[in-house]
Amino acid sequence: MMLRRFSLLLLLILGVGGLLSACRTPRRAADGTALFPFRPGREVPPVLAVVDFENRASWAGQWNLSGGMADLLVARLMETRRVVVIERQHLGDVIGEITRQGNDLFRKEGRAERGRLKNAQYLLRGTITDFTVIEESSGGFRSFFLRVFGRGSRARVAIAIKVYDVENGEVMASVKSDGTVASGGGGTEVAYKQVSFGGDSFFRTPLGKATERALDRAVDKILAALPIAYWSPRVAEAGREGGGPAVVVNGGANVHLKPGDEFVVRDLPWTIEKLKSLPPFEFENWAVIALGGRPNKAQVGDMGIDGRIYPVSAMGEAQRAAKSRKAEAAAGELDFMDQWYPIQAKQMDKVGRPMIDEFETAMNRAGRAKGFFVAFGYTQEAMSEIGRFFTAEHKVIVPLTVREILDEQIAAKLA
Repeated sequence: MMLRRFSLLLLLILGVGGLLSACRTPRRAADGTALFPFRPGREVPPVLAVVDFENRASWAGQWNLSGGMADLLVARLMETRRVVVIERQHLGDVIGEITRQGNDLFRKEGRAERGRLKNAQYLLRGTITDFTVIEESSGGFRSFFLRVFGRGSRARVAIAIKVYDVENGEVMASVKSDGTVASGGGGTEVAYKQVSFGGDSFFRTPLGKATERALDRAVDKILAALPIAYWSPRVAEAGREGGGPAVVVNGGANVHLKPGDEFVVRDLPWTIEKLKSLPPFEFENWAVIALGGRPNKAQVGDMGIDGRIYPVSAMGEAQRAAKSRKAEAAAGELDFMDQWYPIQAKQMDKVGRPMIDEFETAMNRAGRAKGFFVAFGYTQEAMSEIGRFFTAEHKVIVPLTVREILDEQIAAKLA
């Protein structure tokens, strides 16, 4: 597994969906407190789509509440700058434009590339459950679209929103929100018939203010319910550009990257099948490096040891010794140090007792009291021999499986 460090000195592309692999965790602190809007860091903004609301309120005026409330929710979500909202209400118009651009009547320059529309991760579907004005003087209910006159009134807007995971159809969250605004008496008049829903004048009315409060509270709850997806760096392209090496990764401003950021580049993800198909020497090198060790320079005549692990405590000693050496070629070597653990790797489904016996001999020859063995699996006889070796000679062989390495479950065993 090659390890290389490079500085990001090119324009970073935005997220590449097919290459993105992120770990999701609930958007809550350890004590259960909701984290809103987002924790700082390199998180990937979730991609949302909002569909028209269902109007179950008694309001039946000139306003299209279903589409209008969805538009307002989209605007509120985009104002947070913490999510990506894609078009679903008028997607037909977008598709129609892409189709028209493909017609021979239109020039080829500037055409939208087909197959580039984003996929939504989460779908938001809302319901308007209350959209009313109540005259407080009489306590009576009125569902206006013409006007409310004086004597004090109270506007209330209530909505319920379900958040669906598009991948599996699961309802991830169901949030309810409402807003109530009271207006004083004194003959104040609100002519709703002359007001456009969602316009500036609308938000100066009691119903507009109540709508704004309900939406703001709903957005808070939605963002708190969405899982955090942390950015997982991946190399999208590698080559040369402008006479020098160029690397394109699956992130950019969306994950707060900037030119000059440095990364350690590792191999592409491995699988059991891919590792089984490697030549034996390549598998041995992979196993040693995966444990943080150094492979042997010679691939033959290794005397039963494929590599070495130098403990962290030995690194300071190595650096001090390297400074005292005059030969630059020798300064980077750790072979002169005596504090190390041997590694043996076998590309076998089941390592048996004979292989363990051979490793025990190699450890004794090298004077090592602890060693690491890597394989796809072990027989019961091999495990029994490892136990016997510890009991009889007080020396430790740590058996590791490839699956444990791939699943990153080896930290405790390496300690």
